[in-house]
Amino acid sequence: MAFQKRFLSSSLSLALLLPPNGAGSDERQEEPEADERTITETREELFEGDEEFVAQEYIIDISDHFLPEILQDSRYAERYLSTIEELNERFGAAVFEEPLDRERFGIYSTFAPHIPLLQESIAHYERALERRDEQATPQLSFEESIEANFTTERTLERIAELLAREPRTEREERRLQEYQERVALVEDVQTILSWESFYDGEINGVYAQTDEAVAAYQRFQHIDDDGVIGSVTRALLNTPLEEHLENSSQPLLHFFEERVFHATFVIEPIMLEQATDEAIIQLGLTTPESVLDFFADERRPETVTLELHVPERYRQESMDLRIEIEKSERNRRNTHLELYAQEEESEVLLFSTRAVVGGEYVIRGRRRNFPTPEGEFYLRRVLVFPHWFPPSWAEEEYGDPLTQPGFQNAYGIMAAPFSRRDDIPEEPYTAHYSGDLPYLLHLTSAPESVESGRGRSHGCVRLHPDGGNHLFYFLLRYTPHRPLGRAEYRGEAMPFEQAIPVRIRR
Repeated sequence: MAFQKRFLSSSLSLALLLPPNGAGSDERQEEPEADERTITETREELFEGDEEFVAQEYIIDISDHFLPEILQDSRYAERYLSTIEELNERFGAAVFEEPLDRERFGIYSTFAPHIPLLQESIAHYERALERRDEQATPQLSFEESIEANFTTERTLERIAELLAREPRTEREERRLQEYQERVALVEDVQTILSWESFYDGEINGVYAQTDEAVAAYQRFQHIDDDGVIGSVTRALLNTPLEEHLENSSQPLLHFFEERVFHATFVIEPIMLEQATDEAIIQLGLTTPESVLDFFADERRPETVTLELHVPERYRQESMDLRIEIEKSERNRRNTHLELYAQEEESEVLLFSTRAVVGGEYVIRGRRRNFPTPEGEFYLRRVLVFPHWFPPSWAEEEYGDPLTQPGFQNAYGIMAAPFSRRDDIPEEPYTAHYSGDLPYLLHLTSAPESVESGRGRSHGCVRLHPDGGNHLFYFLLRYTPHRPLGRAEYRGEAMPFEQAIPVRIRR
């Protein structure tokens, strides 16, 4: 699983501020007090621009048993706290291979799995820096993918044969230069991997002897371990070890950013990043060591109260929201959902994310098309931990894992039916509203269908469970709604007091 990495600007690496309530290690509390002028200047840098920011106190949950407030009243709430063993049992398959896989499904209940990984990462890069010593880090400039047969022992033999041949033709000279460049490139890869203890063989430029070491490196970096050096692996190998060490805490800080979201509900990525950076400064989490000390400390408080600057709009009790979905059946990667807020003089784009829409399937030997409808619709409620009742064409039956409430459900843990009507029924907890369509906006138990950009639904609009879930949390925070209640056989629901308009277009 690849982490979304965020990098603090150098201006944020300032003297550490003490955590509130005396949180953190004694060593960190002995740091000299930070210069107030410097901190103030840094905050001003964070909030430059036309946006109107206001300071407000927020309580951020930093415990190891976090549960989003919106889910707390659900009868299935404990499923958010599931271990990977429990999740795999509900999925009926080994979907989760390691604890961090839970984040791919939007589960951010505990920091605990990140602690040993950060300890390992810090120690790994410190040892690598010792091995590298004063050597310069090579830069891999080859832009094509490097695969198993990029260089072999036969490549070395061909170089020796060409060097022994005098005189050489222009073609032979070009071929010799190409072979030598390839070998030199692989030698650079082997050198970097040797510093990081992934490769212990001879530095000979033979990639056929190196691809397994590359795969081990990729596993350490939590990316696809195919042993092929593509753009992502090349960028990581080209990153200096010092920078890797400095950024080793970013996966854990990305996790912390999710907690900041649930405290502030700031859904705009840049604004959320700024709020998180401000929280990081106030807690003194500006080095990998300080991050490790803070989150590994058993005396860490359950919550911290911080004053953060957020755009003025987030202080409102409600917002005038609408959703725009642009579908592209030809190039599915371009299908996306956008969330807008209507303000006094303008409409503001708050959030955009990739979505999956309907397409063709082969069912029982027949090709069938399941298009997502286009037009003007409304969302009138959010189903929480919904049930899924397979239609007649589906192979699944009710009772299968995909149908039961939980992260393994076909709808994920939240869904909202599309409707042609905007009125709210007098009995809002009924299973079916008049005007509802058989299509929903929902999360998914198959995040790879969104990640690939090639997925297709049976007419619904599908969002990634990690990221797309922000939309549902945000809608429930800023749209007046009734409490969570049983919606008969559909599961549980939070009915809105006013419908949210949705437009689906090509």
